[in-house]
Amino acid sequence: LVDFGVSAKQNATLQKRDTFTGNPYWMEPEVVCQAKYDYLADVWSLGITLIEMAEMLPPLAKVHPMRALFMIPSAPSPQLKDKQRWSQHMHEFLSCCLEKSPDKGPGALRLL
Repeated sequence: LVDFGVSAKQNATLQKRDTFTGNPYWMEPEVVCQAKYDYLADVWSLGITLIEMAEMLPPLAKVHPMRALFMIPSAPSPQLKDKQRWSQHMHEFLSCCLEKSPDKGPGALRLL
């Protein structure tokens, strides 16, 4: 799943971006705070997309987008609402995807 309307080409593996474009509901806290970010922002978006697929809406979908921008950096990482419905592996995977500390965030290889 990808939205090429807000994509950008990175020429180097460790290159960081600082643009602020797109729908806030899938934005990593670093992106919202306009800090430098890298491909790990896509891992966060993957976690949000999984929640959206499981619950039919992304977290904060019922909140105005501008309010969501203020809530994302300060609120705890989103979780699935119905804990019993999903496996422990799903919860652990989401927890890894939605890690707020950039130095602890997993790369794609760790998630596999």
